[in-house]
Amino acid sequence: MHLTLKSPLPGPLAQSEMASAQRMPSVLGDVPQKAVEAAVLALLFPTNEGRNTCELMDWAVLLIRRTSYVGVHSGQIAFPGGKREGEDKDHWGTACRETHEEVGISDTHLQRIGELTRLYVPASNFVIYPFVALVLPGATLTIDPREVVEYRQIPLRVLDPAKAVLLDFNYEGGKRPAPAWQYGSFTIWGATAMMLAEVYRTVDQGLLVRE
Repeated sequence: MHLTLKSPLPGPLAQSEMASAQRMPSVLGDVPQKAVEAAVLALLFPTNEGRNTCELMDWAVLLIRRTSYVGVHSGQIAFPGGKREGEDKDHWGTACRETHEEVGISDTHLQRIGELTRLYVPASNFVIYPFVALVLPGATLTIDPREVVEYRQIPLRVLDPAKAVLLDFNYEGGKRPAPAWQYGSFTIWGATAMMLAEVYRTVDQGLLVRE
């Protein structure tokens, strides 16, 4: 099975479905020149043959809970990934290196599917390059406890933006409502939710296809 993403992607329109009212202006805004580049991986775990949209919606995506530290994204639910380093050949290389460091899956057990729409995160000044990859048979998950507390494999069908609820979150200046999903102990919101919305819409609109 070899999958790819078909253009045009849902892009900022999908991302905006999980953005707070305060976040909306920056969804379509320009990325500052001094933004820090980062990359993440939406890892898909097949649960069936993926012959149609309905079957693909039963596939699972991996999310992690980050450890607590001094920083904007402390303890948050996220994709594996992180900041680009000088050793990284490109953004895909960054996403693969960080994924291997955080959850133990190497790029030899990944099939690159494609790249989603980049997203700027004002709170951390990161511009994130998200990729989608298929996890191949034989891959094993081994989390690094210095960076990851726990992980969940969440069915894509759970991540329908129409099923999100409004919850209050801490922002600079106080609490503000934002759309989120609840999955067990995971509360998924913010930039991760915005990128997941594009993953969901890509599948929902038949843009994840076999080559």
